[in-house]
Amino acid sequence: MYKKKLRRDVVGILKRIIIFILASVIVIIGILYLLDKTKFTSLQKEILDEISEDDTVEISIKRYSDNARISTTDKEMIEKILADVSGTELKKEVNDVSSVSEYAIRIYLKNDKNGSSNLGFEVTKDKNYIVLFKKSGHTKYKVVSDNNYLKTIEKLDLQLPDE
Repeated sequence: MYKKKLRRDVVGILKRIIIFILASVIVIIGILYLLDKTKFTSLQKEILDEISEDDTVEISIKRYSDNARISTTDKEMIEKILADVSGTELKKEVNDVSSVSEYAIRIYLKNDKNGSSNLGFEVTKDKNYIVLFKKSGHTKYKVVSDNNYLKTIEKLDLQLPDE
């Protein structure tokens, strides 16, 4: 009788240990999944969602390879540029991947309520990485979507600096 009670106690303890281990594994997998999910974002979320309808927007673009530049406040042009980049999906890059930038895009916002602010991003020559610049600092991302997000920017007639 004592052996039966001891055996039941041991089996009960083993069941609790197995349940605890399984629950711990599930919690760890969930945490790792959530941490990985927070690495993904988009230009829409990081940049474009910060632009309100009340903002006066100016976009300044510089191509580093030849220092050509352009600035525009033309709403139609700005809408085309923002539409191109809106679907660009990004993954936060933890490793420091040094790469030469090709374009710098600065977005200047002005409005009566919030004053002025600026946002921006730089695109590497291979177009695989973007560095976002916001009030909170700068963060490097790998472009994971396969859209042609620089389509309008590459067609612009950028002006070379006067020598």
